[in-house]
Amino acid sequence: MPTNGIINASLIQVRIGSEAVAECTNVDINLTAAEVDQTSKSSAGWKARRPGLLSGTVSIQGNLRFDTGSSEQGIADLWAAFNGRSTVALKVGTSVSGDKTVDGTAHITSLNISSGTEDNATIEASFKFTGAITQATNA
Repeated sequence: MPTNGIINASLIQVRIGSEAVAECTNVDINLTAAEVDQTSKSSAGWKARRPGLLSGTVSIQGNLRFDTGSSEQGIADLWAAFNGRSTVALKVGTSVSGDKTVDGTAHITSLNISSGTEDNATIEASFKFTGAITQATNA
C-alpha cells in the first residue's frame, strides 16, 4: 500500500541496482527541461519558448563508513563505478510497496569525502542521468 500523506524524508533513499547507498543523510533530485527559443517577428516582442532536451541529476550526502553490509552500496562501490567510468542503474524513492520511484541509468560525476575536526567523516556524490528517466511503482 503506498505511503499516505506527506512522506517522511527519512524514507527516501538512493538505490544502485537493488541495494541502497549506505548512511545517506540527504538526497536531492533535479529534473530539467532545456528551453528552445521560438521567438520570431510574429511573437510581437515577446520571447517564445518550448521545452527541449530533458535531463536529470541526483546528489547524495551521507556519513562515511568503510564497513557497509553486503546489501548496501558503500564508498568502495561508488569509487569502483566512478573510477571505472561505469553507468549504474539508479532508483530514487522509498522502498514502500506502491510508492513511486524515479529510475534511470546514470554515471557518477563527482565523489567527495570531507572530514572536519572531531566530526563525522562525510561523503558526497553526484550522478547525471544518461538516456530516458522513468517513473516506476514499487512492487
